[in-house]
Amino acid sequence: MMQQYLWLVPIFFTFHNLEEALFFQKWSGESLIPGPAVKALQFRVAVILLTFIAFIATWLTTKGQENNATSIIVIAMQAVIFFNSLIPHVFYALKLFKYNPGLGTAFFINIPFSLFLFWKALSEKVLSVRMMLVLLAIAPLVMILLVRISLKLAEILLRLRDFLNSPSDN
Repeated sequence: MMQQYLWLVPIFFTFHNLEEALFFQKWSGESLIPGPAVKALQFRVAVILLTFIAFIATWLTTKGQENNATSIIVIAMQAVIFFNSLIPHVFYALKLFKYNPGLGTAFFINIPFSLFLFWKALSEKVLSVRMMLVLLAIAPLVMILLVRISLKLAEILLRLRDFLNSPSDN
């Protein structure tokens, strides 16, 4: 039963990443949030990479027989998305009284869907309460790691693109 909801994780994540990518450039120029500057193209490449990874992970998880162990991988992804929806999106909107890219899908799609998926996983005994708490506890760390890694990988890919497109010295 759980399997039918798992594909909604990367689909809703795609909607969220599209919202972020479309509005990131305008917002980043106005942002009061401290941190290293991220170029719009680098950000877009990073969210494309993360979206691709979410689809691949879901496909790998759902291609075989349904079982709790593989469903946990996608539920863990949703825990990271849930945390990302709360902080930075909702938290910064409340703190700054201002829209930030991804807030709409975070508030209207990701948070409600996360709560539903977590409830479904608990009620169908896919996860224990303890395992759910562990996933939610590690989600912030995983989110930070994934963001940093995807931004760095995007930077490397863009440098490689520039290198390959530069005129040769021959």
